Parts: sequence; structure tokens; C-alpha cells
Amino acid sequence: MKAKIFVVMFLAVFLVTGSASAYLITSSGDAAISGLGVIDFESQTAGTYTTLTIGNVTFTGTNGTFDITNAYNGSYNSVGQSNQNTWTGTDAYRIDFATSVNAFGFNFGASDDEWLLNAYYSANNLLESHILPETYASNAGEYYGIASTGISYATLTQTYNHWTPVDYIFIDNFSPGPGNAVPEPGTMLLLGSGLLGMIGIRRKK
Repeated sequence: MKAKIFVVMFLAVFLVTGSASAYLITSSGDAAISGLGVIDFESQTAGTYTTLTIGNVTFTGTNGTFDITNAYNGSYNSVGQSNQNTWTGTDAYRIDFATSVNAFGFNFGASDDEWLLNAYYSANNLLESHILPETYASNAGEYYGIASTGISYATLTQTYNHWTPVDYIFIDNFSPGPGNAVPEPGTMLLLGSGLLGMIGIRRKK
């Protein structure tokens, strides 16, 4: 009887934590990234890059280049230097974490198209996916990211819903770090399987 009660309790916890394991961050004040470091691009050499590593994070222009520049400083949710994808740049970014993180977020600006933000915990294993809406000329502090346990890398891809061949966008104040995301469903399922196995062995004895 006690074993049955434990199983029911575990499944309840699993279902609750599993459904809340990943979510879209829309504020730099989100608890998942509270107290984390910020990559503001200020110490980087201005120029054009295909790939750039800063600490634990590597930014890559999947199909082209991006610029580190202070152009339009103070506009499009940027301050000082920022990571800018120009009209001759890339239609997709890949953001790799040398050590997996549980959350990341960034200021996002100037988009005239929707962009798809994906987070993965290993090759082709998608954790969460969200469409980021157009921000146009807004300078209202639009901020996006994803919280989920064990993020290995993320992608940001232009959707081509509008006329722009390559969309000019800004990424600034990028925050990667451990955060407070709960365990992903796969982790909880593995733990639960082990516990249930132990219960079965004990009952047989």
C-alpha cells in the first residue's frame, strides 16, 4: 500500500515539474537569470565576425557574418557596442555554451521579421521553441530568452515571413547562466524509473 502511495505522489510531482520545465523569458528581471553575468560586447574588438567566443558562449553566423559595432548606440534596445546582424549578414545564429546552462536571455531589437528561437540539450534534441515578434524601431527594452535545464546550444533563425532578404537585428546584454529552471521531463523520468525499480526489488524480498 505504501509503495502505491509513493508511486502516485511521484507521478504527480513528475507531471507538474515536467510541464513547467521550459518557458520563454520576456524580462531581464526574470528569476531564472537573476544575478547572472552579462555579455555587453563592450570589451570586444569592433569588426565583422563569422564566429566569436566570449567566456562560456560562442556566437556563430550560420549562413554569414555579424558585426560588433556601436552603430545606432542607444537605439533598438542597445547600449554602446552590440552584436548586429546587418542586411548583408546571416539569416541564422547558433549560440553554443561550453558548459550547459539552465537559462539565457538578451535584448533584441530592430527586427522587421519574426525570428524563431530554439533551445537544445544535445544535437537535434529540442527543449523549447518560440517565435519572437517584430520589434521594428522600438527601444522599449524587448528582452527574450529560454529557461530550461541543460541547454547545450540555441539557434535564432529568420522566418522569412516578410520582404527582408536578411533582417537587420540587434542582440545586446546577453545573459547566460545556471538560473532556476526545474529538471527536464527526461531527467525526472529516469529518476522515477530507478526509484520504482528499487520499490519492486524491496517488495520481492
